[in-house]
Amino acid sequence: MRTFYLLLTAILLLCSCSKDHQEQDSPSNKTARRTVIVYMAAENDLSTIAKLNLDDMCADSLAVGSDNHLVAYVDMAMANELPYVVEIKNGKQVKDALYAASSDTYSSDPKVFRQVLEWIIKRYPAEEYGLILWGHADGWNISKDSIATGGLQASQISPSGTNKAFGIDNGNNTYSTYGKWMNIPTMAKALESIPRLKFIFADCCCFQCVESAYELRNATEYLIGAPSEIPDLGAPYEQMTRLFFDRSENFYEKIAKLYNSTTYGGLNTPISVIRTDQLQQLAETTAKMMPQLLEKGDPNTQGLIYYFGNATEGGQTFYDMKGMMRTHLSDRDFQEWLQAAEKAVICHYISDKWVTAGSFRPNVNFNDFEMTEENFIGVSMFVPLSRYDRLGLDYNQSIRKMGWWHAIGMGL
Repeated sequence: MRTFYLLLTAILLLCSCSKDHQEQDSPSNKTARRTVIVYMAAENDLSTIAKLNLDDMCADSLAVGSDNHLVAYVDMAMANELPYVVEIKNGKQVKDALYAASSDTYSSDPKVFRQVLEWIIKRYPAEEYGLILWGHADGWNISKDSIATGGLQASQISPSGTNKAFGIDNGNNTYSTYGKWMNIPTMAKALESIPRLKFIFADCCCFQCVESAYELRNATEYLIGAPSEIPDLGAPYEQMTRLFFDRSENFYEKIAKLYNSTTYGGLNTPISVIRTDQLQQLAETTAKMMPQLLEKGDPNTQGLIYYFGNATEGGQTFYDMKGMMRTHLSDRDFQEWLQAAEKAVICHYISDKWVTAGSFRPNVNFNDFEMTEENFIGVSMFVPLSRYDRLGLDYNQSIRKMGWWHAIGMGL
């Protein structure tokens, strides 16, 4: 999930943009240079933040240019408003009159996800496309998604530990965080029907894990995201929106650097960028190293960077790949692995601490490890540990549903 950290000053950012919902029925049919789609899954406790972020995008849209499209699909906790599509341009939010949701469908339903993206791409054609995944997420962890749960009501579905994925939708237009999620393999399947994306920017917690990246390797050229929790306020869209349309070769680096440099209560968010066409080579190299990593049973995780999991209960998950490999491989093998890793993770920005949920029992105890470049690459990786079974967590079983697990030779 996003971590709640709402600053008073953010409330003051509300501008006329969110209230200026003009309607259009015929956007320019000229093919744009780039269309960026914001998939805003906010029928949950992030609904108020969604309005803030839309206003911030609106303010910076003046710098986007007329040869691009910034289009958002918005599903908020509004009982009197169905999900809608809005083009954000020239400092205004213009609702698309041709998009008409017949009911308040689940934004976490992969069928809805696919149909929305297909509709926007047909309506706002471009030479290339980017996607912003906006909402809650919790890495690769498998849960019953909106297909598997069928017609269950949101009140009948309760979260299990951290077993979630992306885009919770409670289905009843409240600020509840109980509801349906979309698993990453299901998301990857839904993305097969649209052109390969230039980038996916995941503005949600714990998305930057190698397991999710591997699932999405055929869907996008670049994956930009944080391995850790992120603040509720999310990305600094009032400055970042224009960067989604940057045509320079290192546009992704500018996005990541800006997010990392933005301070929330004195804290910054670690972030990285993955070049997906290098993930297969990373998987093959990692497969060579796994026997050495696990030769003595559970690898020692003491002092390793982790991105989620209450330390007092021993449930830490999402360990940084680099620290894990550096600690347990020989120097020679580690250098071979690192060479493949740095081709896949093409830039990363570190942070000593980041915003984490839980005032009495935070999800991360920063006294457990030291953030150093030697142990940080900004992408997490799952390693099987017997303590997960003892804690009643199903990680060692559900990981088998991820393609990465089989690609590194662990699915035998």
